[in-house]
Amino acid sequence: MVVKPTTSDLVKDFIGYKLQKAGYEYGRQSITEAPSPIHRLVRQMGDEFEAAYFTTFDDMTGNISIRATDLRDVFDKVLDITFQSGIQWGRICGALVFASKIAVKARDCERTDIVEKITEWTCSYLNDKRFISWIRTHGGWVRRAT
Repeated sequence: MVVKPTTSDLVKDFIGYKLQKAGYEYGRQSITEAPSPIHRLVRQMGDEFEAAYFTTFDDMTGNISIRATDLRDVFDKVLDITFQSGIQWGRICGALVFASKIAVKARDCERTDIVEKITEWTCSYLNDKRFISWIRTHGGWVRRAT
């Protein structure tokens, strides 16, 4: 029996995984100890995506203040721009990498409260019906891993 992970499961696992790779305890972030094929695939794709666009992500996240009162607005605006011309697997991967980079930056600033919020914001954003519908129409998460 294949358990279908939710978008929220994958977001939490990916951010937790990236925090752990950066040397941080992932606290309440949910990271799968024995990752399923889809968890491994999302992690691998994220690592590859980040490596390919490292400078872009560094430049983009370097200009974002973790202490800004409008951080949520900035976060959502970046995601809105990411998906401005449509939803694609690569853009979803980019959104996960962006969220994880901001989460690591927040942890670097000792803002664990923001890490949890970033995870919530990402889950909320990607759980919008347009993403759920698109993912379902394109074979779902499990199909993506096979």
